[in-house]
Amino acid sequence: MKRHLIIPTYNESKNIIPLLDRVAVLGIADLTILVVDDSSPDGTSKLVRAYSEKHPEVILVERVGIRGRGTAGAVGFDIAMRLGAGAIVEMDSDFSHPPEDLPKLFAGLSQADVVVASRLAPGAIDTRPFKRRFITVLANYYARLFLESRAHRSRIRDWTTGFRAYRRAVFEKIPPGSLVSQGPSIVQEVLFRAMNAGFTALEIPFTMIDRAAGQSSFNRAIALQSLLSIPAYRVLFSPRATPVRLADLRTEKVSDNYFLIKG
Repeated sequence: MKRHLIIPTYNESKNIIPLLDRVAVLGIADLTILVVDDSSPDGTSKLVRAYSEKHPEVILVERVGIRGRGTAGAVGFDIAMRLGAGAIVEMDSDFSHPPEDLPKLFAGLSQADVVVASRLAPGAIDTRPFKRRFITVLANYYARLFLESRAHRSRIRDWTTGFRAYRRAVFEKIPPGSLVSQGPSIVQEVLFRAMNAGFTALEIPFTMIDRAAGQSSFNRAIALQSLLSIPAYRVLFSPRATPVRLADLRTEKVSDNYFLIKG
């Protein structure tokens, strides 16, 4: 089975190569790594392109004129599906998601359609400052208030983590081009729609740490967008919405290890 790992990046030049090295030593069979970079001004994409010349399992997806965590994730899912992925994992590039947990996420797909690496499941450890942990608890209470349903076949505690694995069937039912979120709330959108479609989910605990280097792009505007998006998902995906859809993007395959996306 082909496995794909998606890593969205923006200004992660200090983290991305060490992260790719740590993934490489895990020896995960049939793994392709898609680094989706929003033309980082710090040269992240240049580092990944150079790295991919010696590591053909690494593919750079460089987006020009477009930014946003949500659309980056959707592009990554779309390309992974086109490349024949049977299993897809998405993770952050700042080491807050330990790459050593990737085998557990992929293995969990033998039991469920979606595997969530959770900061709130029994056995999970969150080493971040108290304020960050408290915000995570509040954000998840808010997300569950609007999105959790008795009709769901699994109870998920952590709706806001972006460290997850998906079977191919999830994105066959929910095409990446139909995702509307342009920000971090894409993780709630995908999970909510997957649960509503009858897919099963499994939580596994992990240890989350603060980012190793660099600065997060998360800000108040992005937080507000996420807060407003979550209740909107209950009304589910009005045709009046005008997101940047994959059909509107020009995707150019420059080489086997380089895709160029233009808005």
